[in-house]
Amino acid sequence: MSILIDEKTPILVQGITGDKGSFHAKEMLDYGSNVVAGVTPGKGGKTVHGVPVFNTVKEAVKETSAARKEYERAIELFHKRHFDEAARRFEDLIEKHPDEKEFLDRARMYLGACRTGKKTKGLTAAEPEELYHAAVFEKNRGNVEKALELLRRNPGRRDGDGRVHYLTACCLALQGDVEQALLSLRKAIAADDQNRIQARLEADLAILRGTQGFTELVAGGA
Repeated sequence: MSILIDEKTPILVQGITGDKGSFHAKEMLDYGSNVVAGVTPGKGGKTVHGVPVFNTVKEAVKETSAARKEYERAIELFHKRHFDEAARRFEDLIEKHPDEKEFLDRARMYLGACRTGKKTKGLTAAEPEELYHAAVFEKNRGNVEKALELLRRNPGRRDGDGRVHYLTACCLALQGDVEQALLSLRKAIAADDQNRIQARLEADLAILRGTQGFTELVAGGA
């Protein structure tokens, strides 16, 4: 039986946090192999040689899926304020990956934010949904204080999926307030466990990595 692979084939290393797994993962990375994830039960949220570690293979596959890559490309465009192109990417993701609930929910959220970003700057957001999308827009243009101001006007009374608390955690982390960011992240994860998975690779939460509180939250110890 033939196995066809090339330099683009994604590789998952089981036991990557152990001596042998870490050694061989580095050898493959140095050689140019496409090592996208590692798996060690109980070590999710860590990284080894820059490779994200997950608790299970199922979780790793989900996090490195085609839907996630499309989502990340759309997010990158959103951050650059290319709202029309980002909106098209989010719409494509919603159409092509109807079973990817985690990404569908977030794609719809950012699709709304794209539309908010195109509106007149003087428009005042009043409804909870509008306040949230306006806060996302302000955070991604670097105006974190304004984003927090909007979030305080939308204190999470309808925050069924924890996204208000999650965005608050991101903003507080960007401001360097580790303690309050962890508190908001805890509330977000309590509302929806998908936020735990999202937090592991969230660039806005970089300052929290390495803290005991963050490690416990993303590993499921909260």
